[in-house]
Amino acid sequence: MKISLVGLGHVGCAIAHNIVLKGLARELVLVSRRKNFALGEALDLNHCGMFEDHLMQVVTGDLPETAGSDIIILADSSQTKPNADQKFTRYQSTETN
Repeated sequence: MKISLVGLGHVGCAIAHNIVLKGLARELVLVSRRKNFALGEALDLNHCGMFEDHLMQVVTGDLPETAGSDIIILADSSQTKPNADQKFTRYQSTETN
């Protein structure tokens, strides 16, 4: 089975880690805007996989490399604007009053 994961934030990295630990696929493709970060994650996950009793290849790529995937997971978020968290905090404080 081939699984592709688009987005390597906190959620995407947690999903990737669990896919490797549980041996859910033969190949895991990591796609991220942060290419160097994705490569680092792939290397780390490949090293983790050596301690498991299943074989899995973790690679990086772009959207074309997701072709032929049995499962595609979209864990990508939209870019947030500066001060977006401040707006959320203001919304929360007016909601509780």
